[in-house]
Amino acid sequence: MKLIITLIFLLLTNCKTNEYKLIGITSKIEEIFYYGKDFSVSAWNIDEERLNKVRLEIKNSIAMQKLDNPKEKWKEISEIATKDGNYILFQIFPETRIPSEFLSFQFQLNDFSPLKQYSYYNEIIETNIRTRYYNTPGAFYMGGFYGTSRGFIYSMSARPIEQDLNQKLTHSYNFLILFSKENLKKENRFRVITPNGNFIDFEFNNP
Repeated sequence: MKLIITLIFLLLTNCKTNEYKLIGITSKIEEIFYYGKDFSVSAWNIDEERLNKVRLEIKNSIAMQKLDNPKEKWKEISEIATKDGNYILFQIFPETRIPSEFLSFQFQLNDFSPLKQYSYYNEIIETNIRTRYYNTPGAFYMGGFYGTSRGFIYSMSARPIEQDLNQKLTHSYNFLILFSKENLKKENRFRVITPNGNFIDFEFNNP
């Protein structure tokens, strides 16, 4: 039993998350007008593996935009790496697509401003299928008493009667923000300032 407890303790202590903990929003009620009553936010400390995925998502976004210098932008995104500094991904999930004026966020890490930032939009579609069944004609035999050939034939076979298809569309606005590694501390405070002037505060503790 002591060995099992020790192993569980080691697993728990070795587990770590890259997600920033949301502390709060100074006035979420004011932001509901812009993002809807069920909007949510998240922030992540980005490692090299996650950065590779974000890089692809930004390139997909570039391909869908009309830019004056798409080749230069493509090259810039191809070269971003964790050696540049500390990357944080801020995400906001509003109820609908929103105008660009609602997305002019400002960012701070421990009261320091970012070196660079990139933004892109994603649509996430979740699909759930539920099937209901009913009995249709089919061979089903219930035998008679032992030593006789008598029995009863029933018609029973389960087949789908209908399917419910439910789809949920999630709008994701993403901001990849680069800070200097010199801005990092043991306990980090990441602040997002909304266009309306409210603060969205997160915290993250380095191991």
